[in-house]
Amino acid sequence: MDHPPLLHVHKGNISLVVTRDPEEIRKAQSLRYRIFFEEIAGVTPTSHENLDCDEYDELCDHVIVYDQNTVIGTYRFLRPEYMKTVGKYYTQSEFDLDKLLGKYSGNVVEVGRSCIDPAYRTGSIIKLLWGGITLYLETFNIDLMFGCASFPGDDPSQHAHCLSYLHHFHRINDTLCPTPLEHVKASFELTPKDNLDEKQSFSSLPPLIKGYLRLGGKVGTGAVIDSHVNTTDVCIIVDKKDISQRYLDHLMASIKE
Repeated sequence: MDHPPLLHVHKGNISLVVTRDPEEIRKAQSLRYRIFFEEIAGVTPTSHENLDCDEYDELCDHVIVYDQNTVIGTYRFLRPEYMKTVGKYYTQSEFDLDKLLGKYSGNVVEVGRSCIDPAYRTGSIIKLLWGGITLYLETFNIDLMFGCASFPGDDPSQHAHCLSYLHHFHRINDTLCPTPLEHVKASFELTPKDNLDEKQSFSSLPPLIKGYLRLGGKVGTGAVIDSHVNTTDVCIIVDKKDISQRYLDHLMASIKE
């Protein structure tokens, strides 16, 4: 391997690395294509070379989870010093982040392109992935992470109940609040707060968004349509100071057990 991993954790047959190695990133891109295009968007593969890749991949730190030699999960982080190469974050193609980036004084990182192989969507693997994220935040002294998180499909009315729940119960304060860009803004009718069942609404959320909320995550205003992969996206923000120390310890323990 030409690029030694930034972080490396072993748990039996399962290992987690944070890497910038092109060969490993290519394996993650293959998994991403299978999940984002074949599973979510319903695209029929045309060759074994199908990859989900963009101009940001070579600039990012990639969290990759292996079962022996098979990639089963991945995430990527974009730090500000590398973002400067392209001039904006991926999230800024969907949301206006001027308030967040202009007024937040701590160290930030963009997180995204998260996916897990369907056969490994278990509590232990998800917890390991979140443990790796926590270790990354600690290692690189990150105070806040943000990014896009998705609901399947490009019809936001199908998710109006969940989107309304996020708006009423988990929206970040207006001082930092991201807003959808007009050309991709999703249109849906907010359900009144009094008509929502908090417990039921939370249980209906996609697992990734549940994970962010358990960390103390907040959302920006509204949602956008990502027609590229057929999803409805919200902007997620997690400030490390909002993560309880008990939960941080719990996640860190998951990669040390």
